[in-house]
Amino acid sequence: MRTAMVVDDNAFHRELLEVFLGTMGFTQVWTCDGPSEAMRTYKDAAPKPSIVLIDHELGPADGLRFLRELVQVDDSVRAVFFSRDPEAERECYKAGAVEYVRKPYSIAEVGRAVNRAMRPGVVS
Repeated sequence: MRTAMVVDDNAFHRELLEVFLGTMGFTQVWTCDGPSEAMRTYKDAAPKPSIVLIDHELGPADGLRFLRELVQVDDSVRAVFFSRDPEAERECYKAGAVEYVRKPYSIAEVGRAVNRAMRPGVVS
Protein backbone atom coordinates (compact mmCIF):
# COMPACT_ATOMS: atom_id res chain seq x y z
CA MET A 1 0.00 0.00 0.00
CA ARG A 2 1.39 3.40 -1.02
CA THR A 3 0.68 6.19 1.44
CA ALA A 4 1.82 9.80 1.57
CA MET A 5 1.85 12.87 3.74
CA VAL A 6 1.83 16.46 2.48
CA VAL A 7 3.08 19.23 4.78
CA ASP A 8 2.29 22.69 3.44
CA ASP A 9 0.70 25.75 5.03
CA ASN A 10 -1.08 26.59 1.75
CA ALA A 11 -4.48 24.84 1.64
CA PHE A 12 -4.65 24.98 -2.17
CA HIS A 13 -1.27 23.26 -2.53
CA ARG A 14 -2.21 20.60 0.04
CA GLU A 15 -5.42 19.79 -1.81
CA LEU A 16 -3.74 19.83 -5.23
CA LEU A 17 -1.02 17.44 -4.07
CA GLU A 18 -3.52 15.21 -2.25
CA VAL A 19 -5.61 14.78 -5.40
CA PHE A 20 -2.55 14.31 -7.61
CA LEU A 21 -1.04 11.67 -5.33
CA GLY A 22 -4.37 9.84 -5.43
CA THR A 23 -4.12 9.70 -9.22
CA MET A 24 -0.65 8.22 -8.79
CA GLY A 25 -2.07 5.31 -6.79
CA PHE A 26 -1.52 6.51 -3.23
CA THR A 27 -4.39 5.03 -1.24
CA GLN A 28 -4.01 7.25 1.83
CA VAL A 29 -2.77 10.84 1.81
CA TRP A 30 -2.52 12.74 5.09
CA THR A 31 -2.37 16.53 4.77
CA CYS A 32 -0.93 18.79 7.46
CA ASP A 33 -0.56 22.56 7.62
CA GLY A 34 2.49 22.68 9.86
CA PRO A 35 5.25 20.76 11.61
CA SER A 36 3.44 20.07 14.91
CA GLU A 37 0.42 18.50 13.23
CA ALA A 38 2.68 16.66 10.79
CA MET A 39 4.85 15.13 13.50
CA ARG A 40 1.80 13.94 15.45
CA THR A 41 0.25 12.54 12.30
CA TYR A 42 3.45 10.78 11.25
CA LYS A 43 3.96 9.19 14.66
CA ASP A 44 0.31 8.01 14.82
CA ALA A 45 0.06 6.84 11.21
CA ALA A 46 -0.30 3.15 10.55
CA PRO A 47 1.22 2.29 8.23
CA LYS A 48 3.80 5.07 8.10
CA PRO A 49 3.63 7.26 5.00
CA SER A 50 5.65 5.82 2.12
CA ILE A 51 6.68 9.36 1.22
CA VAL A 52 6.48 12.83 2.78
CA LEU A 53 6.24 16.02 0.70
CA ILE A 54 7.46 19.05 2.66
CA ASP A 55 7.28 22.73 1.79
CA HIS A 56 10.22 24.88 2.86
CA GLU A 57 8.17 27.80 4.14
CA LEU A 58 5.56 26.60 6.61
CA GLY A 59 4.17 29.90 7.82
CA PRO A 60 6.37 30.94 10.72
CA ALA A 61 7.97 27.47 10.78
CA ASP A 62 10.88 26.12 8.76
CA GLY A 63 10.47 23.02 6.62
CA LEU A 64 14.17 22.18 6.94
CA ARG A 65 13.91 22.07 10.73
CA PHE A 66 10.87 19.79 10.44
CA LEU A 67 12.70 17.51 8.00
CA ARG A 68 15.65 17.19 10.40
CA GLU A 69 13.31 16.34 13.29
CA LEU A 70 11.40 13.82 11.16
CA VAL A 71 14.63 12.06 10.14
CA GLN A 72 15.51 11.74 13.84
CA VAL A 73 12.17 9.96 14.38
CA ASP A 74 12.53 7.75 11.28
CA ASP A 75 15.81 7.75 9.38
CA SER A 76 14.27 5.72 6.55
CA VAL A 77 11.71 8.41 5.65
CA ARG A 78 11.53 9.31 1.95
CA ALA A 79 11.07 13.06 1.76
CA VAL A 80 10.52 15.31 -1.24
CA PHE A 81 11.33 18.92 -0.40
CA PHE A 82 9.81 21.98 -2.15
CA SER A 83 11.40 25.44 -2.11
CA ARG A 84 11.75 28.62 -4.13
CA ASP A 85 15.13 29.25 -2.51
CA PRO A 86 17.92 27.77 -4.71
CA GLU A 87 20.24 27.82 -1.69
CA ALA A 88 17.92 25.38 0.11
CA GLU A 89 18.63 22.49 -2.26
CA ARG A 90 21.98 21.50 -0.75
CA GLU A 91 20.62 21.93 2.79
CA CYS A 92 17.55 19.80 2.15
CA TYR A 93 19.70 16.89 0.96
CA LYS A 94 21.95 17.28 4.01
CA ALA A 95 18.84 17.24 6.19
CA GLY A 96 17.69 13.93 4.67
CA ALA A 97 15.53 14.65 1.62
CA VAL A 98 15.76 12.23 -1.29
CA GLU A 99 14.35 14.67 -3.86
CA TYR A 100 14.14 18.44 -4.31
CA VAL A 101 11.56 20.33 -6.38
CA ARG A 102 12.09 24.02 -7.10
CA LYS A 103 9.03 26.26 -6.87
CA PRO A 104 7.10 27.24 -8.80
CA TYR A 105 6.71 23.64 -9.91
CA SER A 106 4.68 21.82 -12.50
CA ILE A 107 2.65 18.82 -11.45
CA ALA A 108 4.72 16.76 -13.92
CA GLU A 109 7.89 17.72 -12.00
CA VAL A 110 6.26 16.61 -8.76
CA GLY A 111 5.27 13.30 -10.35
CA ARG A 112 8.81 12.63 -11.55
CA ALA A 113 10.28 13.49 -8.13
CA VAL A 114 7.79 11.24 -6.34
CA ASN A 115 8.50 8.37 -8.74
CA ARG A 116 12.24 8.74 -8.26
CA ALA A 117 11.84 8.90 -4.47
CA MET A 118 9.68 5.77 -4.45
CA ARG A 119 12.20 3.63 -6.32
CA PRO A 120 13.41 0.65 -4.30
CA GLY A 121 16.71 1.31 -2.62
CA VAL A 122 16.26 5.10 -2.46
CA VAL A 123 16.84 6.23 1.10
CA SER A 124 17.72 9.52 2.70
